[in-house]
Amino acid sequence: HTQWPFADVIPYVTAELLWDPRTDVNQLLDEYFSSFYGEAEAPMRDYYSVLTEGYNRWLGEKGRPHSFGRDISSYAYNKSLDQFRVLSPDEASRAVQALERATDSAKADTLAANRIEIIRAAFQLQKIAVDRGWAAFRLRDEAPRTEAEARERIADARLIYERSGEAEKYIENVLEQPPFDQWQLFRNMSKPLARYAELKSGEPDSEIYFGNHCHAG
Repeated sequence: HTQWPFADVIPYVTAELLWDPRTDVNQLLDEYFSSFYGEAEAPMRDYYSVLTEGYNRWLGEKGRPHSFGRDISSYAYNKSLDQFRVLSPDEASRAVQALERATDSAKADTLAANRIEIIRAAFQLQKIAVDRGWAAFRLRDEAPRTEAEARERIADARLIYERSGEAEKYIENVLEQPPFDQWQLFRNMSKPLARYAELKSGEPDSEIYFGNHCHAG
């Protein structure tokens, strides 16, 4: 389904609650992580905790008031560069580290190891896109006030082009090559990830380019 491998906990829990809404959610999560990831249960919990932490922070910034808490459609920014604000570069790095620990923990379990490897492969593109996106946000939103800050913005501009090239190579040499090509990551849906083609192009798109130049002007 389209939410895997990033939000598969949500449809799993939702589906189980549809069968019996009295079921304890924590019990469902315990069952999910232990059954799906085996010895890698703890680091995979850490991975999803980072995603949840980032998403809750993002909801606090972008969510709309609701009686159950701030919320917003997950498609609200799906075509915008701002979708990459959901995770900060630090959060994305922590998620990568958790997946690395999970890989080490699952070495003796082929099935769990394969599942984690698919998630790692997909998340690495997200990590590249997050680094690239936040460099663009800083260029767009943080006018330099000192020479040091101006040099930092120049470094951000370089980072955007570096990460754009990395995204192109990663998609072509990893995600669209065996064994990951069979999973159609980011493309296994009626409409592919909105920015997939742009990331695959290896070039910053107009939102990055014109947004930064308008700021500079």
